[in-house]
Amino acid sequence: MASKAVITAIENDFKFLKKDLEAVLLYGSSVGGKVRDLDICLVPRKKSEKDIIRQVFRHMDVVSKKYDVYCFDELPLYLK
Repeated sequence: MASKAVITAIENDFKFLKKDLEAVLLYGSSVGGKVRDLDICLVPRKKSEKDIIRQVFRHMDVVSKKYDVYCFDELPLYLK
């Protein structure tokens, strides 16, 4: 399970999208405790996924934070 510090950091980093998102989901190997990168799925409310991803890349350096960010509809079926 991801540490409380990791979860708090993700909450703070994506706070600027709070009104546009239904959920921020953490998945992948980081959930099991192995942290190479953090796989994050954003579930938008009504705003287009393209706009959400654009905002993410404008507001934060996902590379330095080791975030792999996707919107829900971009994920393959086996992950949904």
